[in-house]
Amino acid sequence: MRSGALALLAYAVVALGATAPALLTPGAVVGGGDMPDYTGTVSFMWWAGFAITHGLDPFFASWDFYPVGQAHLAQYNLLDAFAGAPFLAILGPEQGYDLFVAFVLATTAWAGRHLARVIGAGEGAAFFAGLVLETSSFVANELHEGRLSQGWLLFLLLALAGLVRLFRGEGSWRLAVGTGAAMAATALTYWYYGAFLVIAAIPPFLAEVRRWGRAVWARVALAGGVGLALVTPAVVALARDWDTLPGVRRGERILEFEAWTGGDFGLGMAMRHSPWVGWPFAHVDLIEGIVNDQRLPAVAALLAAVAVIRRAPAWGRWLAVALAGYALSLGPYPRLADGEVWTVAGHAVPGPYRLAYAAVPFFHRFWWPSRFILLAQVGLAALAALGLDRLAGRRRWLPWAAALALLVEQAARTGALPIAADRPPGVSHEVYDSIDGPVLTVPVLGRGPDERHHLWFQLYHQQPILYGLGAHIEGHRPPGYERWIRSNPLLRALERVGNGNWEGAWIAPPAVEALVEAGFRWAVLERAVFREDEPFERYEQSLVKLWGEPDLRGATARAWRIEVPARRVWLPRAVAPPPGAGWPEDACPVETEPPECVVDGGPPADPRARRARVRSRRR
Repeated sequence: MRSGALALLAYAVVALGATAPALLTPGAVVGGGDMPDYTGTVSFMWWAGFAITHGLDPFFASWDFYPVGQAHLAQYNLLDAFAGAPFLAILGPEQGYDLFVAFVLATTAWAGRHLARVIGAGEGAAFFAGLVLETSSFVANELHEGRLSQGWLLFLLLALAGLVRLFRGEGSWRLAVGTGAAMAATALTYWYYGAFLVIAAIPPFLAEVRRWGRAVWARVALAGGVGLALVTPAVVALARDWDTLPGVRRGERILEFEAWTGGDFGLGMAMRHSPWVGWPFAHVDLIEGIVNDQRLPAVAALLAAVAVIRRAPAWGRWLAVALAGYALSLGPYPRLADGEVWTVAGHAVPGPYRLAYAAVPFFHRFWWPSRFILLAQVGLAALAALGLDRLAGRRRWLPWAAALALLVEQAARTGALPIAADRPPGVSHEVYDSIDGPVLTVPVLGRGPDERHHLWFQLYHQQPILYGLGAHIEGHRPPGYERWIRSNPLLRALERVGNGNWEGAWIAPPAVEALVEAGFRWAVLERAVFREDEPFERYEQSLVKLWGEPDLRGATARAWRIEVPARRVWLPRAVAPPPGAGWPEDACPVETEPPECVVDGGPPADPRARRARVRSRRR
């Protein structure tokens, strides 16, 4: 117990060093800036705590995509959000998030040490194994981009350690129950890590199953039953609503590797997120979004080789885990250093991932083969611990020297440590501290990735917003969301403002009344969600026309209290169409009364004349 606590303390020191750029830079967070996923992750953490303390359903994001909401939030992968919520509530968004990242690193390392102890490694070698995972460039990259659920390996490693003990006939019924709970927690942190756990458990299972008696079978069955019981409600709900889940409805073709994938979206994404065949030993920048060197640490690789050469106990099963991770990480069709697909006689060589994509249920939704690097690193850490034990003998100083060499290597060679940090967009407290009701955010149905910063500002005003996680991606919008927006003439007009609004629009009082009845109280314009000045200025012009000068004004944000106008308001043309661009086919629903569509030159004097002009354009 005492040695475990000391190891956890040492891992915490390393974790604080890894997150030092964020902790020592006022206002910065791990990753931050333009990193793609930290806003969603911190939003989940906030919502988990807020929903529980306010009697709301934490698995239904009723305050995002308002008033429609998002069902099955994060597809129930919210365990990291629940764990991080207290950090956020006590320490605030920046420090709370950064210290939770450090907590993720330290507990991942501690669980890696526990696994190494279970497979027979000594104290020093087990500490080294945990450090291999804590300093992993794979883990660092996931945390840098904001994917804490993919970087937190605590439950996966604890479940694997528990299964290893059960397979050997050790432990009790209490261990079986705890292992089942850890198995469920693995899946509820990130579903595909549940599949990773199954893959990693196969070699130890095959090595021990022939010696099992009834008691071992019963304890293993109990662990599996507990795990299934805990995850089955979520699995049933997801299977029932599969076609409506965010990200599932992605029908576009990816032509980059069409010769091998036929344009299939999932296979194309998997090709984009696959490393080259030599990634364990040489870095080639092929993977979209992964900038850190993914090579295996040389110190750990050499110690793993010692375990294989000297036939350390159970070396074969952990080598099998490492090789399985390596083979699956190569994606559908392995690529060479120049990015070209490996072919034989003009035919692409399919990898194990391609076979699983075709045969394993739901595997066609796992588009990131590079994450199988994790399995290779788990196998490597276990082998390195066994090899270090064989090499060290009575030289107790050797594991600590190896740990120091590993830290130096990972910091100097890969660029993974310390994890880079940046500041999120500045918060206009003059605006967000005064917001007291649901917020109409703009752009409406926009497609800019910076719109995700609305989630960061929501941490400060803590009100429902029209935007939601991934709303800038059509396939991530919940069912009924677009239909609800386009049923309102004002929201439909604001969508076109963001798309260029080459027309102009009449906005009648009932359109604004409908928003007020839905609960909206404020319209907010935030500069940080736009990459260019022009659309920001178009929105500002339109909102000023509707409600006059902003009621609240900050450094980057403007806010208007939504009030129903006494009469209809004309939103003028904000920008002329490019020459020859024509008019959108759906620009004018002429059956709507009063008219709210486009007319050349300004508001029409006669609605019937407007309709005649619209019909002539469509002909």
